[in-house]
Amino acid sequence: MRIPAPPSQKLNAELLLRDVRARLAERSPHGDPGDPDPTDPAWLLLEQAAWMVERLSDQLDQYPFAALQQVFHLLGAELQPALPALGVVALAAAEEGVLRATPGEPDQTRLFSAQTERVSALEFVLVEPELPLVMARLASMARLDPEDGLITVEPVPLDRELGDVAARPGASRPSALFEGEELRYVVQTLSANDTLAALKQVIEQLQGPRGLTWLDLTASAEGGGAVTLTARVAPGRAVRAAIPEGPSPGGDLVLRWGRLNDTDWTPPICLGELPELPPARRGQFVAHRGRRDELILHDLPVGLDPDRLLRRLPQPTPPEVVSAIWRTIAALDHGQLGALQPKVSVRFGAGVGEPGWVAGAARAGRWEALAEEGGLSTELRFSPSESPRAVRVAVITPGRDTERAPRLSALGIDGQGGVIELAAPRIAWRLPLPDESSSRGWRLVTAVDLALPEGAEGLVLFAPLDTVAVLTNAALVAQAPAVRDGRQQTVQRNVPEAVTLLHKDVLSPAALSRAGDWAIPADAAARLAALPLALMEISGEAPALDWAGVTLDGSAGQVTLNAPDAAGVIRPLRPGQRVTQRWYRRTDGRVGNVPAGAISFVEQEPATRPRIAAARNPLPTFHGEDREAPEQAVERLFAAQSALPVLPADFERLVRQVLGRRAPDWEVRCWTYLERTLFPWDLWPLPEAAAADPEGAALAESLRGLGPEQVVIALGPRDPSLAGDSFEVTRREVSRALDALTRRLPRLRGSLIMRLWPLDAERAKDAPSLTLPCFGAEDAPLTVRDERGRRADLPPGVQLLNAAVLRIVSTEAT
Repeated sequence: MRIPAPPSQKLNAELLLRDVRARLAERSPHGDPGDPDPTDPAWLLLEQAAWMVERLSDQLDQYPFAALQQVFHLLGAELQPALPALGVVALAAAEEGVLRATPGEPDQTRLFSAQTERVSALEFVLVEPELPLVMARLASMARLDPEDGLITVEPVPLDRELGDVAARPGASRPSALFEGEELRYVVQTLSANDTLAALKQVIEQLQGPRGLTWLDLTASAEGGGAVTLTARVAPGRAVRAAIPEGPSPGGDLVLRWGRLNDTDWTPPICLGELPELPPARRGQFVAHRGRRDELILHDLPVGLDPDRLLRRLPQPTPPEVVSAIWRTIAALDHGQLGALQPKVSVRFGAGVGEPGWVAGAARAGRWEALAEEGGLSTELRFSPSESPRAVRVAVITPGRDTERAPRLSALGIDGQGGVIELAAPRIAWRLPLPDESSSRGWRLVTAVDLALPEGAEGLVLFAPLDTVAVLTNAALVAQAPAVRDGRQQTVQRNVPEAVTLLHKDVLSPAALSRAGDWAIPADAAARLAALPLALMEISGEAPALDWAGVTLDGSAGQVTLNAPDAAGVIRPLRPGQRVTQRWYRRTDGRVGNVPAGAISFVEQEPATRPRIAAARNPLPTFHGEDREAPEQAVERLFAAQSALPVLPADFERLVRQVLGRRAPDWEVRCWTYLERTLFPWDLWPLPEAAAADPEGAALAESLRGLGPEQVVIALGPRDPSLAGDSFEVTRREVSRALDALTRRLPRLRGSLIMRLWPLDAERAKDAPSLTLPCFGAEDAPLTVRDERGRRADLPPGVQLLNAAVLRIVSTEAT
């Protein structure tokens, strides 16, 4: 039976005084039954004594933790060990390559925080076994907005020593690439002079009667029969054509704003950043009003520069407009121009800090898709390489919601300025960290791996507009240094025996498996769980990596030999065998939560390649926790407001609480380790019902690897039509509830949630009745079937873990 929590032994002062009055009334029946005199010294002494008894009785509920640990150890009454602090470090590489960790060896690359007056230097280690390092140059940053176009952003380095490795967006300005955009149409003809004259005549007609004043067209002969037409979008030309000396005082400006054939497109424009304009009107978008061939600007002050009054929004000319320019010219000529096929090219301007990938993206037809999606682009350039290279880049975005991680995409850049299609970035890990600039602010670091093909000399990473910073060579680190112990122990007995280690806060696989329950996402927790933790050499046998075959108490700093391993198997160590504790990991817990920029020192073994030049953490490290105190463990395990589940019925009650109103329509069955091992069980569908069932095979494989610290839950709606997506939603809800429970119940390490199949039992009318729900046949084989029509005979004495008979169907009906 389940052991209830001990009742409270605290005494109440009011009840004690009431008992005193009752006893006084019994001994002195002729006394005054009224309220006592509060000034009576005797009554004051009684009140004082009752108050002291109430205060002292509080200690009756404070049971010694050692006694509770012995009595309730099955509930998991062990101290929670310390957890390491986690963080992100940007590395500046002295040479390119892949930084690898040797399996079974301590770290060859170590990072340290600076020693202060209060805290000594803390060591951090790389969590990942492989980390690609590149020597990159940050070429540009730009903000791509669907409405404002391309905005050039000044990158600000996060640290002087890191240089281009880590940067944040700084001041922004409209990109100047499109102000120098030229559309060139080159034609080859036998009569270049006639073609040139025809072009000039059409240009005069376009910019005169046609009123296409915003387009600056020039024609020239290049020699060898080549004639070139150059087109530039120039809004200032329309202002000069309307009123050369500028707007009149307090007046409106009407611009002739003609259009091309076969398109209604005209360049999107805005007012320039002129000091003569009111601040509210600077950079204001100008919309077309009135007739289609006019543009009206109201209430302009006097003395404005015509060339700077209007500015083109930083967007390229659409491809259909590029072809419409030549079609318009050919339609106005009515002669030889219509028969010519020009060679069209687009040239963009250049400038310091301007992105160099725009021309390649426009030529490849990617600009429209990129502009529609928007985002912050970061352009990185590398030295030429004849082999593919891997690049690790991380972005820092506001918030900590890992379910809505930023959407990232990337393009490669070749040596000629063209773009290369890349595979979607692969998320390596995500880690939420606090923001020191805000008391409640959080930042989510998302690291992705990119594969650049041969010939790629750069890449462009597109991240959300609210990106805080971009990091190259981002590494996930933990405050988990390796302790080189080297002590030898001789096994004295065949029974498990404890050996005390040099440090108490020792990391164990069980502790790291719980590190991701609340604070960090699953991908970062999986990386941390794969970190090698310890190595023990055993005479005459293979070394024990990560304490395989022994147990480790992270809170007490003890290792127990001859104990079961993670699979429940004891690795026998014979008396007389010598074991050497080569190294293991420890942590400083909450002390490892250091501020941003604290990690600055790098130490590498002489043979380690590639070499690291500098390292910095742009955000503070976090998630470090000290080991639990005995008082905290008692409160966690025996708090009056929450009972811990122990039996399968307790877990079923928890699942039904999660289901809420859906509970009556769902069937739930929980299977603990004892039930799965004390009687034979099977999975539906049985082999005779489905010869090959990949889902059932994968489920059986998962069940074979479950130990005594995992609970199996089968659930599903009784009506098969309610299955489908509803099961996946419910499964996630139940999984979150069980994950929260593992924080308080260390004996529960995980769960397996599977779908429960509702079955029909085919039985004759005179057959004995069944108690529903039924999970197995007792005396005779039971023929069952599911909603898909699959039928099988369930042998007696075998339980179905993932199916239940919910209805009896007579054999005559079938």
